[in-house]
Amino acid sequence: MTIIDVTTFTSSDWIQLVLALFAPLATHVWFRFLEKKPNLIWTGRHGFLFLVPATEQKAEAKATESKESGGSTKRNPYRYYTRGYHFRNAGGASVTNLEIIFNYKPEHFELHEPLKYSEHLNPDGRFIIQIDKLAPKSHFDLELLSAFELPSIARVGSDSGDAAAKNFNFIPNPSVPFKVFAIGAMIIGIFVAAYLAIGLIIDFIT
Repeated sequence: MTIIDVTTFTSSDWIQLVLALFAPLATHVWFRFLEKKPNLIWTGRHGFLFLVPATEQKAEAKATESKESGGSTKRNPYRYYTRGYHFRNAGGASVTNLEIIFNYKPEHFELHEPLKYSEHLNPDGRFIIQIDKLAPKSHFDLELLSAFELPSIARVGSDSGDAAAKNFNFIPNPSVPFKVFAIGAMIIGIFVAAYLAIGLIIDFIT
């Protein structure tokens, strides 16, 4: 076994040693960073309960039905529940076999942007929306509508696994025009240039 005496190392030897040790690690990290992977993120954007006044004819029919059943004859408004979800593939590779599983099937739902999907119903009553492929940087919204309580999402998964589907909080933020960033960068650049120029002048004088 060869024993290396590091006490005789010059600065050039140390640089070569560091490069030999860290170059493979840096290369591995770099290629992992460049590797294209799917990155599915989703969120519940909104939910609302609409109280829609009944028309005269429907209100009379509803009051008559309630009276016959021994209930109140008060004209209560109709209830309609809505909920919206947003799904986005923020990665560089396609999400395949995306599954959105609800506790039960909602009364009505629609996808925007339009996508090819299939519906499945498990024996336990859970409802599944399956999308074969979601391209990189693409997204869609899932909107639910029902006259009854809406189901919750039980699970979101794909071929990349459940952990790859990240649920995040959707918070509206005011957008800042690009002109503001440009002006800010210009001001910072002026201050940096002035600081460097003053430093060079001081060095030149002294």
